[in-house]
Amino acid sequence: PPAAHFSSNAGAGDGRIVVIAVDETHIRRLEGRRALDAASRFIDVLPASDRVGVIALTTDTSVTLTRDRAALGRRLASMLGRGDLSSGQFNLGISEALEIAEGSRARLADAVLRECGRSLTEYVSTARAADDAASGRDSCPEQVEQQSRGLAQQAHAQARTSLAALEALIERLKDLPGPKTIVLLSEGMIVDPRRVDLSRLAAAAQAARVTIYSLLLEIALFDATQERVSPVADRDRQVREDGVDRVTGAARGAVSRQNGSDGAPLARIARELSGHYLLAFEATEGDRDARAHRIRATMARGRQLVRARTHFSVAPTKPQARGAQLSALLRAVSPAT
Repeated sequence: PPAAHFSSNAGAGDGRIVVIAVDETHIRRLEGRRALDAASRFIDVLPASDRVGVIALTTDTSVTLTRDRAALGRRLASMLGRGDLSSGQFNLGISEALEIAEGSRARLADAVLRECGRSLTEYVSTARAADDAASGRDSCPEQVEQQSRGLAQQAHAQARTSLAALEALIERLKDLPGPKTIVLLSEGMIVDPRRVDLSRLAAAAQAARVTIYSLLLEIALFDATQERVSPVADRDRQVREDGVDRVTGAARGAVSRQNGSDGAPLARIARELSGHYLLAFEATEGDRDARAHRIRATMARGRQLVRARTHFSVAPTKPQARGAQLSALLRAVSPAT
């Protein structure tokens, strides 16, 4: 590793840039150890010229790119999952909690029948159900609905935290030349397209030439650390996976399942990173409107899989002021002449 007391431009343009982003908020508390071990081995097999960073998707947006593999391994070893949806009185799955919070009476009726032992229609008024002492009505339906809304709010807040950190990371990588790769480790997140607009993340990834590869950590259906098994575990898993799919698709990447410390998914990513084609086209004046235009890249024949961006945007050309150039150089995370 280079000496810490000075910086040099020697070799600054060599190698690729890879960042391992650990979504600690969406990995169960104290979990993810084996997947992080696989990520550490993945870093070790990257060429020595590659600059690699490790970051947790929290409020900390700083990332250091280094060729010091031992330091990167220690950084990964210090990480573990921190996320857990708060449990409550009732055994509710996140998927049904989201639907109940959105106003689904059918899903609320299913949960009330299961958790309260009575049909929702047997309750005269769910709005007045909490007034147990005055009316003698059971408050169970209202409590189920309240817990569902709390779970939904927490899931949306966790997703906002991770997405904000991901966008900040992409912005930090923007000034570096060449393509960049982010390997996202997560157990899944809730990304509701009605609440979250991923177009900004997609535009930022395009401008920064960032591709996101996601590893979905397998969650055991039965786990000794879990007090209860979700009654809708399959739907919960699908909802979480859909969120990661949307985020990854916005940045031209792919999603793989990470089972334990299996190195196959990361080996596939390493093969894909071993080479790429840079396709160019001439933009007309009509293209230079800063709007998103659809674009499609295909192979003339064969069964090759093409990963390409689905949109492009070209802003009108404006000369950059010298002060803005200097500011960009000072903010960059690597030395530049």
